[in-house]
Amino acid sequence: MKMINIKNELLIPNFKYLNGRPEGEDARKKLGLDKLEDNECFKGIEFYVDKGLTGINVSYFLGLFSPTIFKKGENFFKNKYKFRYASDIEKELFEADIEEGLKETRRNYNPLNLLKKGE
Repeated sequence: MKMINIKNELLIPNFKYLNGRPEGEDARKKLGLDKLEDNECFKGIEFYVDKGLTGINVSYFLGLFSPTIFKKGENFFKNKYKFRYASDIEKELFEADIEEGLKETRRNYNPLNLLKKGE
């Protein structure tokens, strides 16, 4: 599983919050997620959340991950993308934001189809 340090690889210097759909789309392109996800050998990515980061906006989440969920399903997303946190504070902040991103994705598409994909 590949590891990505969010602070070092995806965040604008001196920022603590991931926001903006275009920025999420840019991060997706930078990471090459479309190509990685289509590779049978793709084992997933673990995102490391440094101390002091405060969250991920729904728009950023949608730009970065909604193409995955729409194409491969929510189960694929949950199995292939993991998050590791510097502390419980970051975990609490990010997990709430990630859940909100998943809810927003479900609102826009048929949840039964999303849940069945990637099984």
